[in-house]
Amino acid sequence: MKVLDIEEMAFLVPEIAVDELEKYEEMIQEKLNFDSDFRTVKKYVGYLENSYLIQRSKPYTKSKHRSVRKNLKVYIEDHAYNRIYPTKEGLKAETIAFNHAKRLEKPYYFRGPEVDIVLLERAVLLEVKYSEDVRGKGLESLVEAAEETGFKPYLLTKDDYETRTIEGVKVELVPLYAFCLCV
Repeated sequence: MKVLDIEEMAFLVPEIAVDELEKYEEMIQEKLNFDSDFRTVKKYVGYLENSYLIQRSKPYTKSKHRSVRKNLKVYIEDHAYNRIYPTKEGLKAETIAFNHAKRLEKPYYFRGPEVDIVLLERAVLLEVKYSEDVRGKGLESLVEAAEETGFKPYLLTKDDYETRTIEGVKVELVPLYAFCLCV
């Protein structure tokens, strides 16, 4: 296969490192200023994945057909790239968590309510909130997804280590560094 424009494809790597890349169409319209269509950008993302520069995460759904049609989340394969580009701390932490999770098993993500990482074999939900304040929407969506799936919810934090009961669901708060030590 032929890359139509190497500069277009090369532009995708910093975009993925700096911001979560879920919807190719949105990225084309809002972030990129070139005239590539959806199929071309999707093909470029495939090339980057085959080159081990990025990795895609599929959404967790009970239906394989729905999973194929949904947008994929895209992460930098080696989170060291996040030091080259001005990346938000939360995205750096999520990339580190994703890269560690893929060593355990194939990670997915949960869409609606949004949860960053789903490990099916372990029946675990992982939401990354790498900040001092771990309240808010992330916890609500994690609890909602846990109720829907029956999976064990974990909130990966900067340094909080505790168990919280939210709406009758026990959520384990674990520092990201501790998660990275698990095998």
